[in-house]
Amino acid sequence: MKVLLINCPVRERAPPYSLNLGLAYLISFLRKAKHKVEVLDINGYRYSREEVEEKIKELKYDMVCTGGLITQYKYLKFLTPLLKKYHPDKPVVIGGNIANEIPHLLFVHTSTDIVMLGEAEETICELADALEKGTPLKNVNGMAYKENGKIIYTAPRKIIENIDTIPFPEWDLFPVEEYINNYKKVANNYRAMPMIITRGCPFVCKFCYHSFMGDKARFRSADNIIAEMKHLIEKYKINSIMFYDDLFLLNRKIVEELCNKMIEQKLNLKWNCLTRLEMLDENLILKMKKAGCIFISYGMESGSQTILDNMRKGINLQKAKETYNRVKKLGLITFGTFMIGYPGENMKTIRETVDYCKELGLPAEFFFATPYPGTSLYEEWKHKIPDEDKYVESLGDVYDLKLNMTDFSDEELIKIRESIEQELRKYCYSRPWIVARLIKYHYLQWGIKNTVISSLKKLYNFIPFAKVLHSNYIRRKPDHTKMQVQKAPATADQNKLEYAKKAATANA
Repeated sequence: MKVLLINCPVRERAPPYSLNLGLAYLISFLRKAKHKVEVLDINGYRYSREEVEEKIKELKYDMVCTGGLITQYKYLKFLTPLLKKYHPDKPVVIGGNIANEIPHLLFVHTSTDIVMLGEAEETICELADALEKGTPLKNVNGMAYKENGKIIYTAPRKIIENIDTIPFPEWDLFPVEEYINNYKKVANNYRAMPMIITRGCPFVCKFCYHSFMGDKARFRSADNIIAEMKHLIEKYKINSIMFYDDLFLLNRKIVEELCNKMIEQKLNLKWNCLTRLEMLDENLILKMKKAGCIFISYGMESGSQTILDNMRKGINLQKAKETYNRVKKLGLITFGTFMIGYPGENMKTIRETVDYCKELGLPAEFFFATPYPGTSLYEEWKHKIPDEDKYVESLGDVYDLKLNMTDFSDEELIKIRESIEQELRKYCYSRPWIVARLIKYHYLQWGIKNTVISSLKKLYNFIPFAKVLHSNYIRRKPDHTKMQVQKAPATADQNKLEYAKKAATANA
């Protein structure tokens, strides 16, 4: 069977630098099952909607599969009718986070025939086999499909327990160099590609959705991870890894072993990860740094213990502060993300967050708290949403206020966010030790030239001479951090196509 995989754009207004790991895993499974695979990488080539339609007209396939994040719902409402228009007899299959959280919307408001629920690798292969042989779809676990106007749900699919058995993702059907070159522009010429070392999450944060990967954390062995790194180095000449794991340090023993092997085997890879501060300690930080880690991002969410407890985040702010100060002293670059507008938010909790950021001197970014379908937070607040379809369609830009869950007016909440960001910028950029750390961060990420430009851009509101330089030089230069939509190349057809204590105890 010939299976077409479509990589939808994540952000239509930004060039691609993050490859689709989910689709690459599907390719490896489908090929192993002896199915033919083709990829239409709309995200990579930045096809316009008119170009997408022309491509779809020309494509030949037996089944088409796409999906991804819930924020891509609006694009699927455009794409799936086109697929049915030109290939009405070919099944449209949706997987990923979006299929697991809003299957009912996909069946009603898009031209979706089948959704894959849970991990999709084994499901898509069995589905392709069933369609090819004409066997009943009800025998394929882990999906839902339309039949005679009804939605039929099959038995749940068991998770893949031993994820070392999963073949490495295959990238040859994607314009890999396009992604790598775009990432190089914002990351100091690092040739980077994505990897994961875990699946599943034991935490129960009310705002987070990860149901399709399950609540049981599974871990790759260090040897398996190293083998994939060596494969990427050899085939794509990479010198950097982006770890996509939500909780990279969930299994400390494996991370320590991984770092030891990276050091012993002199892989010389720079890498970044996302984790929780309470999972770090001085010895681990030093080992990670020696193994090539240059950047750690923390999903702090709030500097108010009250709000964190409401979220079921499981973070102790005092312990997090102590850990962060150790990280800072040891030279790793750090970044924090915070929410504003979580239920229970008031001026007291906002001030606690601002003061916490100041105390740490932590570069931070603020997003509006948003209830996403599939989360506990959404279930608590969905009665405030008059039109679920339109609401989900609006999800996308995390900087926009989607649903106000506070006693502030919308206008007040937006102004509060603007004011606290301005306050923190003024605080950080008026303190030399913070500025020095930021410059170091930019140097590691971007190199000397872009560090100078970026630093002046951020300082010009506070230093008179920088204003002059900004007006005379920077404004004439394109901002390398503002990614622009690129025209698809004429030759694009070459690729046609728990709380976690249990986990911590188990892994100690």
